[in-house]
Amino acid sequence: NLPDDQQINPTTSIDYIKRYAGIEWSLKTNLSSEIAVETNNLSKVYSLAKKSLILHKLLSLSEKGFCSLDDVSVKIKKGSCFGILGLNGSGKSTFLQLIAGIIQPNKGEVILNGRLAAIFELGSGFNQDFTGRENIALYASMVGLHASLSKKIESEILDFAEIGEFIDQPLCTYSSGMIARLGFSVRAFLDFDILVLDEVLAVGDMYFQRKCMRLLETFKKEGKTIIFVSHNINQVLELCDTAMVLKNGKLSHIGNPKECAYHYFEMINAMRDDQKEKNNEISRPSKELNSNYGCGRCSLKSFHSS
Repeated sequence: NLPDDQQINPTTSIDYIKRYAGIEWSLKTNLSSEIAVETNNLSKVYSLAKKSLILHKLLSLSEKGFCSLDDVSVKIKKGSCFGILGLNGSGKSTFLQLIAGIIQPNKGEVILNGRLAAIFELGSGFNQDFTGRENIALYASMVGLHASLSKKIESEILDFAEIGEFIDQPLCTYSSGMIARLGFSVRAFLDFDILVLDEVLAVGDMYFQRKCMRLLETFKKEGKTIIFVSHNINQVLELCDTAMVLKNGKLSHIGNPKECAYHYFEMINAMRDDQKEKNNEISRPSKELNSNYGCGRCSLKSFHSS
């Protein structure tokens, strides 16, 4: 039985968890004008036990579980595009969800400078029985922007989505591509300073993907910050100013997108060679040929220009 001033209620439950469960986490704002997002020692552990991590904290038990993200610290400049690379299960989506405040870390802090919009699954938050136009208003209300949803913004959303006369039809009559176009458009044209994208640029046909890329380039010119996960190296090289590579939840490399792409390919080839060795498909060449790509049967030793 807690004292009256310590009773749990919807407005104080987060403070209660922080005080009594000892979770070291904070979501701050008002960062310096040059930085849009900063994470310090960000970590996330998913419990594999029946008891929650909060109960483990309360009972002073050790945290046992799957570490999805381990001590990741980054600074993302305002007006830049930041790419995230990594193999499946490396912690990319977890990192984005922590930034967006969808999940809470076990340790570390996220510091934001500006209003954040996140796109994790195109079409999420929509009602299948509502029309496209009604879903635009619904989403704007959900994120607290209904009052600022002017006819101009609605027109921009409709022009970009290219839904045509289907905009006044129920969403259940839409194709998956039409839902993807509307989902991206709604989130992209509502007010934000930081845009978080989780592999959504892989959705839709090539025409729509290129249209999205051009829109993101426009956002960059307007000083908005873009953070996105992609397995498409060309998208990272084309859009990003900086990138990072995650490996097993840890920050493996951060810096120039080309260096990160090279590092990412090294990881892919190392995994492939390990699998081939397990299957006894190849024998490794001499250690001198310890190549980053391929199996080392052929390597470039030197070159010169005339």
